[in-house]
Amino acid sequence: MKFLTFALTVASAFKWLAPISVEAHSWLVEPVSRDIDPRTTDGTIGCPNTTPGSSTSFSPGEIIDVRYWRNNHLGGFIRWSLSPAGSETASDFDDNVFFYTCRESGPDCVPADGSPSRYAGDSSSDNTISCGDTITLPDWLDEGDYVLQWVWFGVGSSYGNIGWAEPQFVSCADITLTATGSGSEPTCPTFVGGDRVTKNEDLGDD
Repeated sequence: MKFLTFALTVASAFKWLAPISVEAHSWLVEPVSRDIDPRTTDGTIGCPNTTPGSSTSFSPGEIIDVRYWRNNHLGGFIRWSLSPAGSETASDFDDNVFFYTCRESGPDCVPADGSPSRYAGDSSSDNTISCGDTITLPDWLDEGDYVLQWVWFGVGSSYGNIGWAEPQFVSCADITLTATGSGSEPTCPTFVGGDRVTKNEDLGDD
């Protein structure tokens, strides 16, 4: 699945017209990421940092915790992909997508002041409010070393500027599957809906 570059193009144009403080930013922090700052992608980047980092071990099919920074940005989605270590091009990850989630998911993804508004900021400094809940790792892959790719896309708001297009952000984390899975690969990736807004406004998870 290929991402369109329109959002990145528009965001780049706004960058030159607006103060730097409105630029979006987030990255994967759990599992341990190769990245310690935000990196954008136009859909041609596999991992911004090509140097392997510390690897975290998991079982095939394990439900794992994931976290990334909210940083005042609203909505959007996260694409999760898992590719064998060493096969880390954008097309490798495009071919190995297994999970999608809503970006503003998870128990900690709420403003510091508890505001239920769908447009609420963090009411806190940057990199203090985390989003993310759990994802289920594939149970059909062989034992071995893999790279988990996190891509944030589809956000249209930044620091109160509703409708501002944002670029796609990408991070990678090194993981090890400790056994060979016994499942079968599904036809389509799993999507788990529901986020802060749907819960506050009782909109369901679809």
